[in-house]
Amino acid sequence: WGALTCGRLLAIPLATHCRPRHVLAVDLLGALGGMGLILALPGSVTALWAGTLLAGFAMASVFPTALTFVQRRTPVSGRVTGWFMVGAGVGSIATPWLIGRLMDPLGMQAVIWVVAAGLLLALAVFAVLLAGWREPVQLDPQPNDGTALVLSGEGGEAVP
Repeated sequence: WGALTCGRLLAIPLATHCRPRHVLAVDLLGALGGMGLILALPGSVTALWAGTLLAGFAMASVFPTALTFVQRRTPVSGRVTGWFMVGAGVGSIATPWLIGRLMDPLGMQAVIWVVAAGLLLALAVFAVLLAGWREPVQLDPQPNDGTALVLSGEGGEAVP
């Protein structure tokens, strides 16, 4: 809980200086690295502690940063936020159920495997979103004929 709290406290100033996509990428990769450390050294108490601290610290800002990431790409309405909450609710119901199902064959490592699988899924969805979404259209500060501003599309082409 301490790493999660520290991660949330650090996320506030970090959010003012970094793009959400960068923060989200570091968060997901950091959490996955923590889980990987625990899985790579299963008998090590040090790896367990270090991996848990890293994962907790990295996961701290995933949800609010994901909301900000989407908000920069599309208008966030009550409906969109509602779907975020539905996804969070389904995840909070399905994850313990899946861990319980896998506890008999895998033992306590089922927790780490399920969390790692969830992080891999989140990273895959994030990569798809990055690949499919273009940067928002920006105003070009240079007027074309001194009378109007030009909107620049993806390749800098003028948009009437």
